[in-house]
Amino acid sequence: AHPGASDTFGSVTFSVAPTVSLVLAGANVAITYTGTLVSSTNVAGPYNPVMGASSPYSTPTTNAQMFYRTHQ
Repeated sequence: AHPGASDTFGSVTFSVAPTVSLVLAGANVAITYTGTLVSSTNVAGPYNPVMGASSPYSTPTTNAQMFYRTHQ
């Protein structure tokens, strides 16, 4: 061992913020995201998980107004 060296190592935790992007794809909006996609009819919430959603998630532009966000 080197002088002053230690055999004990700490752990390092990295936190990455979830991401979300939207692209108009014909008559649909494609939502590409990380984390869990949640939606609400009101920007203030409450937000609930979009059941069965996986990235990219596609939804028709003709649907009722909806707000989306993601969380870890």
